[in-house]
Amino acid sequence: MLRARAASPTSIALAIALMAMARPAGAQGLSTLADATWDRERAAHLLRRAGFGGQPEDVDRLVAVGRDKAVDSLVDYDKIPANDPPYSARAAWRLPDLTEIRTLDAETRRDATGWVRDFHVAHAQAMREWWLRRMVVTNRPLEEKMTLFWHGLLTSGFREVKSWQLLYDQNEFLRKNALSDFRTLVLGIAKDGAMLRYLDNDKNVRGKPNENFARELLELFTLGVGNYSENDVKEAARALTGWRIGRDGPYLRSRLHDEEWKTILERTGPFGVMGVVDTVLARPAATRHLATCLWAFFAYEDPEPAVVDALAAELRRTKFDLRSAMRTIFKSDAFYSPRALHGTIKSPVELVVGTLRALEIQPQDARRLSVACRDMGQELFQPPNVKGWPGGERWITTSTLVARQNFGRDLVEGEGRVAEGAMMTRGSRPPLPASLDDPKMKGVRAALEKLPIPPDISQPQPRWDPFAAIEGLDTMTAGEIVQHFVTRLLAAPLAQEREVALFAAFSPPDQPFDPKAGDAAARVRDLVYLIVSLPEYQLN
Repeated sequence: MLRARAASPTSIALAIALMAMARPAGAQGLSTLADATWDRERAAHLLRRAGFGGQPEDVDRLVAVGRDKAVDSLVDYDKIPANDPPYSARAAWRLPDLTEIRTLDAETRRDATGWVRDFHVAHAQAMREWWLRRMVVTNRPLEEKMTLFWHGLLTSGFREVKSWQLLYDQNEFLRKNALSDFRTLVLGIAKDGAMLRYLDNDKNVRGKPNENFARELLELFTLGVGNYSENDVKEAARALTGWRIGRDGPYLRSRLHDEEWKTILERTGPFGVMGVVDTVLARPAATRHLATCLWAFFAYEDPEPAVVDALAAELRRTKFDLRSAMRTIFKSDAFYSPRALHGTIKSPVELVVGTLRALEIQPQDARRLSVACRDMGQELFQPPNVKGWPGGERWITTSTLVARQNFGRDLVEGEGRVAEGAMMTRGSRPPLPASLDDPKMKGVRAALEKLPIPPDISQPQPRWDPFAAIEGLDTMTAGEIVQHFVTRLLAAPLAQEREVALFAAFSPPDQPFDPKAGDAAARVRDLVYLIVSLPEYQLN
């Protein structure tokens, strides 16, 4: 049988553009109607946006309990014991003293620092695989989705930070406080080691302030463009001086901190980091900026002013309580409006993680998933710049569309081969540079040998068995199988002409589908590949 061909990248791009142009207006405000429609399409929408989607039984369970209880079950995830472990190499970690490397001759120093660099690169890649796997298997999906949101807003990147443990600590901080309050997050990120290094605030000293972090704190993290002055940036930078990164974490070095009075956003005082954060968050623009960012990520971009006003008012009322804000978003009628339903384009992480969850595929080869995300434009722990990933329709380019199709094909057809990994061997300690064999280098060798081995998380991915996902079907007819996977993967009605085309490709008149035939599994895989290549599947 000839393999069915997916839609071309050009046709997918055109279809997405047309659907975006045709989207109706969203609901006004954040009202909640007692008789609001609650069905499988809306329950699946909640699962996708408050997590990464799920299986038909997950959707049925949310439908059965009603909208309010469905939202509560996702938002109150701290009541559910976590089933996904932390990154193993961090548990017993304490940074060894590597200062002796600086005293080595040029060649030996180059060998040693190169080995350390490769060591960090290997860990960074292993962390990407760990986090992707965690997103797939977690029983607390909103926890990981919120962590991903904060990673894109309060962002840092490995290329600039050059330290896997600093980035991991930031990731864990974001996860731990994902639904606490925004003040805790902003205050913590201002003293976070990865952020200090990423935006050069570890070089910010009294008498010679570095404005990088202060500018992004005001513009990107809290207030938005036009809600502060250049003088506010300069004064905030003075207030943020003196922070350094030590072996035991970030600390304030008093003699490098500017203790003089500053005037920031019309307030004057001897501000330090806490004074800056409290001054910034007291501005009305802070609640509006956060409300816009939350709504754009979880519902749709460019929200109506009434929606922003209502969510900002809730944030002010609760003093930036994030759990309350997310409950408000997910229970609002606007979140389930025609503009919101299937109204955004899946990010690469949402596409990858959501597809595995929907098809009940265990992520054995998480390395391949990480490579797929990178090829589609989203490499975890490495946003393109401090603005994070642009998202929206900017996820779709000619090259990323090809990468999306390649991911679908590899997922359902691939088997037995682990994707290429990082530079350093994982699962065992690679040999140290020969130049460190000299007995004089004993101290450096001992320090390097204390570094934890980058874990080898990925294993060969078995070929996906589609019949495991449809074993509960009554008759296994071609029509039933097509409808099952359309419902499982799209959770929305598909245009009749598309469903007819799927059926014709899956079970043509001259080669009708036979579930007992030797090619049955391959034909179901072709069907699933066609569905995940549809323009409709790219929408979230």
